[in-house]
Amino acid sequence: MYKRALGYSYTEVKKTETADGTFKTITTKEVVPDVTAQIFWLKNRKVKEWRDKQDIDLAVKEMPQITIKRSE
Repeated sequence: MYKRALGYSYTEVKKTETADGTFKTITTKEVVPDVTAQIFWLKNRKVKEWRDKQDIDLAVKEMPQITIKRSE
């Protein structure tokens, strides 16, 4: 998945047979980086940082003291 996320190149070898003989064609091909593979790699690598659902604790542990002064 990491390799697919960053993109890579590979060598393809084709053999063609003709009346004159057998020919080999060697081609280097590129695979472009895949955004979907990047997303899945991040989500699986660091689950707490990159998952879709974030758990946020909104509980107040200590209430602050509020003082109200009345003006006369």
